[in-house]
Amino acid sequence: MTIAETIQIKLQKAFAPSMMEITDESDMHIGHAGKRSESETHFRIIIVSPIFDKLSRVQRYRMVHNVIANELENAVHAVSMMLCSPNEFWKKN
Repeated sequence: MTIAETIQIKLQKAFAPSMMEITDESDMHIGHAGKRSESETHFRIIIVSPIFDKLSRVQRYRMVHNVIANELENAVHAVSMMLCSPNEFWKKN
């Protein structure tokens, strides 16, 4: 199982998102600190979940970090995230 698949399963279970996108952006970081020869070191995560309603941005980020803590400690160097409730997402889009 890939790191992206592991992250997706964990986040799906924790947040039951109405929409989720996980993108491996490792190729965009070749030559940067933390980029190893293998892939799956840098990710972009978008999660739309009602669980995020009425939570601050910091609370949301902490929740996601807690769910994927093992991956962040062992294989993943960087993660960018967009975390929003369904109402916030549809207002933006």
